[in-house]
Amino acid sequence: MASMTDSVGRKSRGWRRSLPQAQSFLRRRLSEALGVVLFFAALLLLLAVMSYDHGDPSWNHVVDAPTRNWVGPYGAHLADVLIQVTGLAALVLPLVLFAWSFRLLMNRGLPSLWLRLMLLPICVVVASLALAVLAVPGWWPGSERGLGGFFGGTLLTVLTQTGHLAEPVVGMAAAAIFGGLLFFVLALSRDDWRDIGQRAGRVAAASGRGTALFAGHGARLAGIGTRTAMVLRRLLQRRDRPVA
Repeated sequence: MASMTDSVGRKSRGWRRSLPQAQSFLRRRLSEALGVVLFFAALLLLLAVMSYDHGDPSWNHVVDAPTRNWVGPYGAHLADVLIQVTGLAALVLPLVLFAWSFRLLMNRGLPSLWLRLMLLPICVVVASLALAVLAVPGWWPGSERGLGGFFGGTLLTVLTQTGHLAEPVVGMAAAAIFGGLLFFVLALSRDDWRDIGQRAGRVAAASGRGTALFAGHGARLAGIGTRTAMVLRRLLQRRDRPVA
């Protein structure tokens, strides 16, 4: 009876020891899965914004025309809303999602997530205000609203006309506030920045080696082609030389 009790006790202690390990394993896999989802969401959002075309059919531009957005009709609708409302500040969203996906893929978590989620829209709006001060280049598709979109242009008008503030002062203050908010919302620590730099360095080194290898092969092929052309030229010259 005692041996049976000891056996049951040992099995119970073994289950208790393995349970935290299993929970930790599941948490890591869940974190990595969410990181992958966020990464692809950020990638699709970035492609949609970068390929924005004002001529695409959208919620405020109903036309019978093909969609040129790389993400399709949904990407065209989403990009149109973001560009019209926030301007170039729409790129803040995929940037933040990429940073969060990196944290999750590295199993480092996202501390104070709810606070960062609440500050993210404020960060985008402040960025649009800072961008609204800049001159609109000719290539900008939302030129009628400026680089800051509707939010940035409206806030800039209120602060300069109602608050009697100079545009450069508003722009510099908004840029400073945006920098602090973005640094917190990204949730990247010093180790994260170091790891990102190291990985970017390895990618650049690998790209450099690939480019050098390709260039080396190209140079060898060019040399072979040059020598072949010289041989053919000599043969043709001999064939066309008149016989004495």
